[in-house]
Amino acid sequence: MSSTMNLDAHDNGTTISTKDLLRLPKQNESSNSNSTINTFVRSSRKRTAVERQQASVVFHPDEALLTFLRARNLYESEAQSKLRRNVLTEFQVVFQNWASSINTNNSNTIVHVCTFGSYRLGVHNASSDIDVLCMVPTHVTRHDFFTSFVQLLQQQQHGTVVTDLQPVPTAFTPVIKLKWKGIPVDLVFANYHTPSSSVVSTTTTNSANKTEPNDSILLLDSSEEEFQILDEHLIGLDEPSVRSLNGVRVAQMLLKLLPQGKINEFRTVLRTVKEFASVHGVYSNVLGFLGGVNWAIMVVKIIQLFPNEASAAQLIYQFFKTFSQWPWPKPVRIVAPTSPPPGVAPQVVWNPTIYPRDRTHIMPIITPAFPSMNSAYNVGQPQLRRIREELDRTAAIIGRIMSTENMEKGTHSWSEIMEENVFFQRHGHYLQVNNRLLFLVSYT
Repeated sequence: MSSTMNLDAHDNGTTISTKDLLRLPKQNESSNSNSTINTFVRSSRKRTAVERQQASVVFHPDEALLTFLRARNLYESEAQSKLRRNVLTEFQVVFQNWASSINTNNSNTIVHVCTFGSYRLGVHNASSDIDVLCMVPTHVTRHDFFTSFVQLLQQQQHGTVVTDLQPVPTAFTPVIKLKWKGIPVDLVFANYHTPSSSVVSTTTTNSANKTEPNDSILLLDSSEEEFQILDEHLIGLDEPSVRSLNGVRVAQMLLKLLPQGKINEFRTVLRTVKEFASVHGVYSNVLGFLGGVNWAIMVVKIIQLFPNEASAAQLIYQFFKTFSQWPWPKPVRIVAPTSPPPGVAPQVVWNPTIYPRDRTHIMPIITPAFPSMNSAYNVGQPQLRRIREELDRTAAIIGRIMSTENMEKGTHSWSEIMEENVFFQRHGHYLQVNNRLLFLVSYT
């Protein structure tokens, strides 16, 4: 016997279960049995409509996206996050003690350890390094950093704390590379000349006179305040120090320029975009494509353009749709250019109206902090063409993923945007170029 039955041919397929029928009053118990049956019909029809509506949505794009990103190991475990926090804490103690030990005037030496890059933006994974800026007063020099501090780190190598120590003082941005308890760390150095008065309050007042955390200035996974590097901190600095500060300044401004409450969406979108770029071979500054900072600026731009898009999935769709049609060389800016305060040494900023070389850039993506620069200056026409092709192809895929039909049927998934690159299957012939560097030595 069927567990459900049609009550009326005109009830649009509404059914009542046998259990509901058994709960109906018997004919001799109520004279209003027909009315009661009609009530059950209406109730059953209402439940059926709700169930039908729930069943029609079988694909939830944001939930599916997060599940997909985690399956690709784009998030680290809580244990790994705790290890990174411990590494930063231990390093700051060592750095503070070292800076205090070379103090010549017995005054209080205040150091600032600031992170930048993927870790500061909150889009790192288990294999990512930590980029760290080490700021000290002017009586501690870069020479001290690359001599006595390196010697201190070398002593740590005898244990299990520091490994793979590699100081590179002659790099364009001087850096010390190492691993601290297995975590890759890049250290850059800079002085500061102004008092440590730039720690910004971690609360902002809303219209209801309540306070809420300002996530843009909080250290990742921490309630501690981060030292905010302002234009005034550039006063009196040499070019290597300005370049060393730039990474932190850009990261801090990226987060502060986000619309309020969009930090989680920003991180989800940027994780997705970076993974897409890596899979499809368009993630490399060295090869003339785009790196992490470039993609991050573009993601912030999209969130600024579409602040009312509620979900990360919708923002991802807007990202690929917008930049597949972007009218390059129109620059991507997330803040209007500003002039530095008096006392800051003159710096070259990106300005195509003044500098002819800047007018040759075909994909300008401008950093927000002074001195503003084109972070994608080495992108060429072949690379731009490849980037456009991948963005356009992926925009069409995401359009199918976000379609109403897919919400109901779930025939498309986020894995489609990460299908392996088929570049070498797409073409039949290739040209291989081998370069050989010859040194000519003359003896006189």
